[in-house]
Amino acid sequence: MDADRINKGDYVFISGSGVQRIGEAKEGVRLRLDRCRLAFTGGLVGMHYGEVVRLSPRSKCFRACADYPDLDLSGVSSTGAHDNRDLVCDNRSQQLTKDEIAAIRQEKGVETLLSSLVEHSVTFQGKTNFSKEKYLVKKKKKYGELFKVQRVTAASMCEVHVPSIAPPCEAAEESQWVRLRADAVALILHHADIHDGARVLLFERTNGVIPAYLLERLGENGKIFQLMEKSAQPNLFPASQLGLRELKRRWKAVPNNEDFFKGKSADQPNNDGSQTVSEGNPSETTLNSPTNPSDASQWMKGLDARQELLDRPADSLIIVDDMNAERQLTCLLPFLAYGGHLVVYSPFTEDLAALFPRLRMDFVNIRISETWYRHYQVIPQRTHPTVNMSTAGGYLLTAIKVERNPNPVPRYMQAQPLFDNNREGGLQNRKRDRNSENDCSE
Repeated sequence: MDADRINKGDYVFISGSGVQRIGEAKEGVRLRLDRCRLAFTGGLVGMHYGEVVRLSPRSKCFRACADYPDLDLSGVSSTGAHDNRDLVCDNRSQQLTKDEIAAIRQEKGVETLLSSLVEHSVTFQGKTNFSKEKYLVKKKKKYGELFKVQRVTAASMCEVHVPSIAPPCEAAEESQWVRLRADAVALILHHADIHDGARVLLFERTNGVIPAYLLERLGENGKIFQLMEKSAQPNLFPASQLGLRELKRRWKAVPNNEDFFKGKSADQPNNDGSQTVSEGNPSETTLNSPTNPSDASQWMKGLDARQELLDRPADSLIIVDDMNAERQLTCLLPFLAYGGHLVVYSPFTEDLAALFPRLRMDFVNIRISETWYRHYQVIPQRTHPTVNMSTAGGYLLTAIKVERNPNPVPRYMQAQPLFDNNREGGLQNRKRDRNSENDCSE
C-alpha cells in the first residue's frame, strides 16, 4: 500500500467551503457536510493526501480536480472613491433568504449564486475595492464546491470538536465531555514532556480524545495508565481515526478502587478480622467482566498496576476534568516519579487555585496559565485579526515534583554575613571599625 494514497477504511480530514469534517473513505459511507449538503466518501479511495477535490452537486461524490480556490487578497488595491464608514452590520443587507440561497446553489451552481448575492446586497456597491473582493472570497469559502483532503491529526480533530474561528454556541451532544481547543492540547503535551518511551498516568473526561493525542506522541515504547471506573470502557475510536495501532498493549485501563490506591484486595481480611465482601450478585459480576480475551487485555488488575507504578513511577501525571480534580490528584500523586511533570486542566481557575496549598510542599515551578489564541490575516503594510474567535481555551496548572526535605530550614536562619562565618564576630568587628573612625575624626 502506498502511504501517500488514501486506502479503503482510512479516516480523512475534509476542509473547505466553511466545512471541517472527519470521515471514513469507504464505499457506501455518507458524510454530512453541513445542514444542506452530504457526500459519499467512496470516491476518495486511491487519491493522494493533500489533493483538492470538487463535490458534484448531482452525484454527491468527490472528484479530483486541478483547480485551487484563489483566496489571495494581497494584490487588491484599497484605493477608491468609496469607504466603509457608513456601513452598519445589522444582518439585513442581504435580501435573499437561506432557502432561496440553497435553491440557487443546488440548481444553478456557485458562480450564479455569487452573482445573485451581489445583486441582492444593499451595501455591496458602497464598499471599497478591497472590501468587495473580501466579500466575494468569503462567499466562495462558504458556498464553494472545492475541498482539501488531508490526514487526520491532533490539530484537525481539535478544530472539528472546538473550532477556533466562529465556534458553535452550544454542542448539546458533546456537553457531557470536556472538549479542548488546539492551543490547550499543545500546551498539555508540552508541559507534560510527552516523548517517545514515556510513561503517563492519566485521568480524563474527554471520551478518549486526550489518550489518542498522547499515543501519537509516545510512540511504540510509551505507555498510558488511565484511571477509569470499572463500568466504563476506553473509547478507541479517536485513536483509530489517527491510524494508531496496538492500542491495547500501550494503553492500559486501571480500575478506580482500593486495590490500586491502598494495595488491599477485596478478599483480604480487615484489621478487625472480618473479611471484605464485594456487594452485588455474583452473576452480575460475571456478566460485567469482559469475556473476550482481546477486550480483557486492556484492563489491568489494581494490585498489578499499583506494583508496576511503584517499581517504576510515571514520568507525567495528566488530569483533564471539569468537576473536582483535587480528589484524583491526591490519590495519584504517590505514583508520580521525582522530577515528573504534573499538568491539570480545568475550564475554571477557581478549581486550580484550590490545589496550591496541596502542592507547595512537594512541587516547584507551580503555575496557572491561560493562552490567548487568535488568527491574524497578514497582508502588505497591515494585519487584520479575526474577531469571531473562541473566548477561552481553559486553564492549566503545571508543576514539577521534587523530593521533600525532611528537615527544612527557614530562610532567615540561612542568611549569613558576607565575610564572617561567625555572626557575632562580624557584629563586633563592625562596631570596632566604627569606634576607630570616630577617634580619628576627633
